[in-house]
Amino acid sequence: MQEPIRALTNKVIHILNRFDPMGLTPGMGDGTPWDEYEPEARDLAAILQASGTITGAQVDAIWFRWFGQNTDAADAIATSLRSAAPRRPR
Repeated sequence: MQEPIRALTNKVIHILNRFDPMGLTPGMGDGTPWDEYEPEARDLAAILQASGTITGAQVDAIWFRWFGQNTDAADAIATSLRSAAPRRPR
């Protein structure tokens, strides 16, 4: 994975871990590994890298594809992800 997208993916993992929409407690004691959400994070990071933004609907679509269900936190996750998006030159 290229370094800029790897760094962005790591940011996305940290955001997903903070919200922990599936209740997996990644990186915590008896929880799952800290990078449990990495597959979803890669998809979300790719959208952020390509467009510089993301919507709650896009988060929900990715969540549904990976987990077969939506997440009530999609809009809040999208808001946090937008703050992590790479800045585009003007």
